[in-house]
Amino acid sequence: MLAAVLRSVAARPPVEEVHRAVLGHPDVAGSPFLELGAPAGVPAAPLEAAGADPHGPVRAAARAGRFAEAAALAAACEQAALRAGGPRSPEAVHWLEVQADIAWLAGQPQRATAGWIRVAAARLAAGEAADSADVVRAVDQAHHCWLRVVDVSAARLLAAELEPLRRAVPGGRPGALRALHERLAELSAGPPGASAG
Repeated sequence: MLAAVLRSVAARPPVEEVHRAVLGHPDVAGSPFLELGAPAGVPAAPLEAAGADPHGPVRAAARAGRFAEAAALAAACEQAALRAGGPRSPEAVHWLEVQADIAWLAGQPQRATAGWIRVAAARLAAGEAADSADVVRAVDQAHHCWLRVVDVSAARLLAAELEPLRRAVPGGRPGALRALHERLAELSAGPPGASAG
């Protein structure tokens, strides 16, 4: 949906314009997720002027519980960073991190796990060492979020991506790979679609 909005314009519009377009898009208009935590009739936090630091509007939306709005704004910033510097640029990776954090704050550990996996993969693809603090943090965050995914099928799918990362990036805590394998064994023992803590 956000990609459709961005493809419909010739040049990168100001963040406020993207915000209005996303909120007015047929797939989003009237979505209960956009109003999560915001009482009816309360306008969204005003966006900063075009060209200003976009963190303020993203932060304000997340703090107000408007997680879908915050995620859409962060995704727009990621797209702008991708166009400006490519997928390995520090700015693009930063906005992946912001989106993963927003998913966690929104109570979506599955999306947060996937986001942190993307961050770790992007950092490794950019040539960062597996033992660099940022790569270790990304894999640790992915693992932490994955432990809270309750949908067994989703947890298994995410584990298929997380396990090779954890193998390559053991992290600062001994036994992280073993703990991942133990939880994966527990998930495999239960029926598909069951909840796992």
